[in-house]
Amino acid sequence: MDPMTGVLPDKDTSFAFQRAAQSKGHECYHCLLPDLRVEDGRVVARARTVKVTDLAPYFAHGEKEEIHLDQVDAIFIRKDPPFDSAYLYATLVLELVRDKTIIVNDPRGLRDANEKLYTLHFAKHMPKTIVTSQEDRIMAFVDSVGGVGVIKPLDGAGGSNVLKLEK
Repeated sequence: MDPMTGVLPDKDTSFAFQRAAQSKGHECYHCLLPDLRVEDGRVVARARTVKVTDLAPYFAHGEKEEIHLDQVDAIFIRKDPPFDSAYLYATLVLELVRDKTIIVNDPRGLRDANEKLYTLHFAKHMPKTIVTSQEDRIMAFVDSVGGVGVIKPLDGAGGSNVLKLEK
């Protein structure tokens, strides 16, 4: 998961998942991508317990522990884009516990169903769309849709770097 300091308790689904699990008596752990490793064929995380509250600072971490991920009840992959090489490697590592532990946000699905490109499978339900890095194609596309277009870089997180083109 991303660092807890970036979690928005009133908006972030990750916080809601932690709150719900905690209310049912589950212990929650948190780790970052660099905290994952494979040792002796087993996936291990250097993780810390995390307790969430409704009052600032909204969470508290415990001490780091070594946890074999084939021994936990569930793993929630809650990492925001960008989908860089560290993210890719983490999904490949977590793939090793696929049949031993429930994984929410399946690593294979995260790789195969890119959040920005997967919608292209449903093109008949979408506005006219182009995916390209070719500037001339982008400008021709903007002309074809009446002089207004939106550019969303595939490697941008959230709404960063979104451009509105008007002619």
